Order: sequence, then C-alpha cells, then structure tokens
Amino acid sequence: MGDADDAPKNLDEFSDFVIGTLLTGFGIVAVMSGMTVCMLMIVGARGRSTVAKAALESSIWLWVGLLIGGSFSSIGGILVFAN
Repeated sequence: MGDADDAPKNLDEFSDFVIGTLLTGFGIVAVMSGMTVCMLMIVGARGRSTVAKAALESSIWLWVGLLIGGSFSSIGGILVFAN
C-alpha cells in the first residue's frame, strides 16, 4: 500500500494526479492502438487490389502528419508547464 505522506493533501493535488494518470494512460493506449493499426494494415496488404495498395503506400503522409502534430502538441505542453 501507499504511504500517507505521499497521498494528495487537497482536491487540487488529487485532481492533478487523476488528470495526469489519465493522460498518461490515454497516451499509452493511443500508441499501442496506432501500432496495432499499422500492423494490421501491413498484414492485410496481401491480396489487395492495386488501388488499395497505392492508397496504403500514400497513407505514410497521414502518419507523418499525425507524428508531427503530436510532437508539436507535446512540445507545446512542455513549454506551457515550464513557465
């Protein structure tokens, strides 16, 4: 069990802890689901039509855009909390 000294002292500390835990959990779930989707797209590439394969090959730009957007979001969050 936890120590009583580590417990939140007021509602602000508790809400910060809950929000931080949820954000971390959502981030882990988002990364895991993104990896799963990528794996399923690769596995499902067999037997597809040429149009579907071309669309799958060009979807890399979507993933790059999501990666850049997530990076900017993380950097912005770090900068906001740094001040």
